[in-house]
Amino acid sequence: MNSTLERLEAQFGNRQFIEAELVNEAFFRHLSLRKFVQKIEKFEINLVIFQFDNSQKAQKYIKIDDLATFLEEKEKEARYLYSKTAEIITKLGIFIGISVASVIILTIVFGFLPVGFGS
Repeated sequence: MNSTLERLEAQFGNRQFIEAELVNEAFFRHLSLRKFVQKIEKFEINLVIFQFDNSQKAQKYIKIDDLATFLEEKEKEARYLYSKTAEIITKLGIFIGISVASVIILTIVFGFLPVGFGS
């Protein structure tokens, strides 16, 4: 299995630095380039963006290693949230199952349904 870094190198070529526009197009299409850069500069997107000189028109770059790390962290966050959500749903399902079982037992033992159940 290829690592995230290897896949990015295959996608962008074997380069250490990727133009911010290319990263934006590949992973943040929902944002304009301007908004993408602003979110990085405001620390809303955890990537480092830089220029090779101080000119306002200078190309902005993101290091490919940083992008790989960012993507892997996002995947870990998503997997964690998924597992926590699944855990809550499972516990809720068990609770609902116990509640239904309790109603069935009450019905069998006492011959009636609790208030709010049945007709």
